[in-house]
Amino acid sequence: MTAKKAKSEVLNVAVQYGKVSIGEDTASISVAIDREAMNIVAADECLCGHRLTGRLLVMPKNEHRDQKQAFDKGNRFELAGVFDVKSFGVTRKRVSATLSFSLADIPTDKDLRKLAKKSGRLVVDLVGDLPDGEGEKEEEDKEKF
Repeated sequence: MTAKKAKSEVLNVAVQYGKVSIGEDTASISVAIDREAMNIVAADECLCGHRLTGRLLVMPKNEHRDQKQAFDKGNRFELAGVFDVKSFGVTRKRVSATLSFSLADIPTDKDLRKLAKKSGRLVVDLVGDLPDGEGEKEEEDKEKF
């Protein structure tokens, strides 16, 4: 696996979390990012066929990422882990992707559910390639059309 790493964070961007899906061995959550915060080149470099190591943060929408909380920490939550992103979508207003996790890597599925339909930040510390064969089935299916 090839990995690219910056001095600290590769990506730290505001997101809107969507639905959480929980399967037998994996779970996923969709994210939407404002196009003003991420262009297509950056999305391709971070979100298309990559394994990301980082954190998903829940925080109030207008809160600055470095703001310290003296009170009301109950509306903040952080889930650190490794998640796979096979592809991304683009509209005029946003970039979207689905982050997939191994359930074995998440303390409880309740932790992932705390993210659903909330706003927060996607913080990526390391971007690596998906293991060989991961994501290829999806690409083969798209080529049939």
